[in-house]
Amino acid sequence: MRNAFVIGISALVGLYALFALSSPPGKGRKPRDPLPATSTAVPTMSELVAFSAMAADELPFDDAVAVWHMADLGDASGKDSRLTPGGHVEIGVDLAGEDREASLARCGDGRVAKCDGGWLSAEHGADGELHLTGNAMTMCIRLRDPLGKWDTSLFSKFGGHDALVYNLFSIDLGQGMVIGFQLGIDGQPGMRHVEVPVAKIGSRVWHDVIARYDGKNLGLFVDGVLVDRTPVHGKLREGNVEPCVIGGHSQQGKVHRPFVGLIDHAALWNRALSDGEIARLSGVD
Repeated sequence: MRNAFVIGISALVGLYALFALSSPPGKGRKPRDPLPATSTAVPTMSELVAFSAMAADELPFDDAVAVWHMADLGDASGKDSRLTPGGHVEIGVDLAGEDREASLARCGDGRVAKCDGGWLSAEHGADGELHLTGNAMTMCIRLRDPLGKWDTSLFSKFGGHDALVYNLFSIDLGQGMVIGFQLGIDGQPGMRHVEVPVAKIGSRVWHDVIARYDGKNLGLFVDGVLVDRTPVHGKLREGNVEPCVIGGHSQQGKVHRPFVGLIDHAALWNRALSDGEIARLSGVD
């Protein structure tokens, strides 16, 4: 019995290594060491099982335009739209315990960017790939504000309400702090808007925030739950000249409202994710 158990664990460890190190470039699973060289963390049984399940099928990140896992500044998908840090940002910070397991369960890698009034700019992406076009898009970010203050910009290609393409933010306009998402539609002034009160979802805990536009509706999901939706029609706004910024927003080339907190991963798609894919990225069974 003991030998069988050891063999089983060895097989899982081998699968873990294969998954982490041999996935092909250009997909959501870019070759990388799942732990930094200085880390002493050892994969738990639940983490090994999670990796074995991931290896068996495609992940939602696999066809993303860009995915940033925060182990480094690289983009794990597509053309490698690398990030440039600004302000105070520490990359590749190890999560531990339940936080690490939760990251892995959501297709993350257990490492985060720690922002202390800092941000990460992807500019326009490699070959301009972050200029999303067409009638659909999805944005995903997993993040936490340990202080529970929010009131910051989160993930955007901004430039003002008549110029923005996508803008995830948090703000208090007198009715309490909200997390909101704005979408720019070509040929239409202003933006379309969905939001959720922070008091409804919890101010100090991790959140998986996903905004989805499918050409008919704009929806905001938090932790796998659809919290707001509004009808929207039309193509994504074109002509935006501001950089794509994670942990802030840019207007006239200057970044404003930098983030204080932890960012596990962030991603963009030029399609609408399915409900099932959103559930998986949110750790929902």
